[in-house]
Amino acid sequence: MAFDDEEILITGANLSQDYFTTRQDRYVHIRGGGGGGGGEGGRGGGPPETLAGFYHELIEMLGRYAVSPLVALSQEHRSVVDFQALKTELTDLFSSTSPSLPPSFSDEHVCWAMPTVQCGPLGLRLDQTLLHALLSASPSPSSASQHMSLATAYLNPPLSFLEDLQTWQQGGTEEGTEGGLQGEQQCNETGRKRGRERRHLSILCPSAETHGFAGARGIKAFIPLAYALHEQRVRKHFRPSLPPSIPLSLYRYTRPGWTFHGKGLWLLEGEEEGEGAREGGGVALTVAGSSNYGHRSFERDLESQVWLVSADGGLKERMREERASLLRECSSVGQGEGGREGGEEEEEALLRGHWKVWAPTLTTWTQGLL
Repeated sequence: MAFDDEEILITGANLSQDYFTTRQDRYVHIRGGGGGGGGEGGRGGGPPETLAGFYHELIEMLGRYAVSPLVALSQEHRSVVDFQALKTELTDLFSSTSPSLPPSFSDEHVCWAMPTVQCGPLGLRLDQTLLHALLSASPSPSSASQHMSLATAYLNPPLSFLEDLQTWQQGGTEEGTEGGLQGEQQCNETGRKRGRERRHLSILCPSAETHGFAGARGIKAFIPLAYALHEQRVRKHFRPSLPPSIPLSLYRYTRPGWTFHGKGLWLLEGEEEGEGAREGGGVALTVAGSSNYGHRSFERDLESQVWLVSADGGLKERMREERASLLRECSSVGQGEGGREGGEEEEEALLRGHWKVWAPTLTTWTQGLL
């Protein structure tokens, strides 16, 4: 990310040479971002008043626990990071943000922004907690059709996240029905049935040719194949439980000569999905940041994202257009010849020779590392 006193650029890009030339990523430019809390901001002065100020404090905090590469590689370097102290500081900083969605918007507040943090080794799971709450919510009877799109450069979601996505697509959780009256149970079931009819899930990921490790040699040449097998795992997870009326739309980024590193989430309301979608009422949501929604993001790495929610028509349209611009560079993974899924044909093309013997086993062994 990059920022000054009033503006911030949220991105998951690593900003090496190919990110400025032929690698697709997301960049969200936020101006203002005030109203985050009282106080003077900064150290000891209460919560920061702007989103830029918040991330300035976060970067300064992480810097206090970091060392330069030259120092880290020196033989004299023996320092140990105090992870408990780091967890305490991160918890204190992020406690100034509210984990609940805003009830309403005023004319002077067109967008609500909340930064999150995820660091499994430290037990910090704010992003995962919010995702679970979002995906567990049941739709209101009057809500329009909803379209959720998930983009990731490394498709390797843990089972718990796949189950949350499936719960959302099938109309929310069954909480509140246990022990209730028969009429209430029927009402909840009716609501979930309507939710299934109005909720559409799509996943965007790279193809074997646009993967960040495409063309790599040695052991790294195995990485695109491993993610192709994880894509197969995702398809198989949804396939038995989804009737034709609840499709999972899977898209692969196929822009020639480019690689795909975009990641994020969109939740939009409208009458149809795709480039010609029409806007619905209510609010729209997008999540931008560093998470790839995989095992590494949830369990191993330090990630931070910004959740953006808006009821402003112009901003909602820009969220919709950003998603549509990515879909224009993607191809849909549909049915192949003989009724087989198109993804299976690509995996068979990749699984040749000795790869077919050991790649599936190695992919399973390394799932927690990818």
